[in-house]
Amino acid sequence: MTSTDHRVILLGDSTLDNVVWVQHEEGSLCVADHLKEALQQHTSTSRYEIVNWAADGFTSEEVLRGGDANISRAARESFGDPFPTPNPFAPLALLEGGRGGGGDAAAAATSVLSVGGNDIRHILRDMSSLPSVIATFAANYAEILPRVASATKDGRVVIVMQYRPALDDDDVYGVYAAMSTLPGSGSALEKLHALMEHIYVPVLELARRYGLPVVDLPNTLDPSTRADFKCQIEPTQHGFAPSLEGRVVVCGLPGVYEKLCGSRFEREVAPGSALANLGYSAEMVIKL
Repeated sequence: MTSTDHRVILLGDSTLDNVVWVQHEEGSLCVADHLKEALQQHTSTSRYEIVNWAADGFTSEEVLRGGDANISRAARESFGDPFPTPNPFAPLALLEGGRGGGGDAAAAATSVLSVGGNDIRHILRDMSSLPSVIATFAANYAEILPRVASATKDGRVVIVMQYRPALDDDDVYGVYAAMSTLPGSGSALEKLHALMEHIYVPVLELARRYGLPVVDLPNTLDPSTRADFKCQIEPTQHGFAPSLEGRVVVCGLPGVYEKLCGSRFEREVAPGSALANLGYSAEMVIKL
């Protein structure tokens, strides 16, 4: 096996394990393949391996204790990225057992964790159990994150927050119809905002406690752009394009600037840099 300098381990749900949703879109890549391609484009000296232990449909309970990874199993096998075990698939047990080491256990590693959306998806037809679901999610996450950090070299973990589903495709899952049944004033979208602000309080507190970066998808993907979604809750190849309303703030050592956007002292985003390749212009990037 080719030596690996850095290993990225994906854990969670279809935000990361999305092959089912992009497999028939010409020219599109699943998250695992897109991430590997993007990382390799920005370095000629480091070698990356993506270990995909996310599972489409997994809730926080299934990430924590294991479950049946059936939604994407066949698609992943056909694309050469099979699950490493039969059901029940238990990603935390694999991580803690050192299976993330692959063929080169000395490689540095980063774990990427995205979970929570399916906890709510399971109760969309009857939101009466929402308080207990939120409590269970908070308890599960409080157990998942320390275990992931402890089992990942140097505790390098990236937290991915869930995005807002498509507004104009509510006949599929009925996310906003479900939100409208919640008590209180405001539109269905405003109630979703309130729910996300509430449910992420303990997650963000854990991120602060452990000093972990957070990928803020709630403010990245526009729920009013239907072309960005498939079946309301899954991003298409058009999703996560740079928004003219958003800004990326870059701060760090000189090498960080060079790789992400070019010199700190030049207003323009350097051609060939990571943000330039993603479509960001100087108006979208703030260099501190």
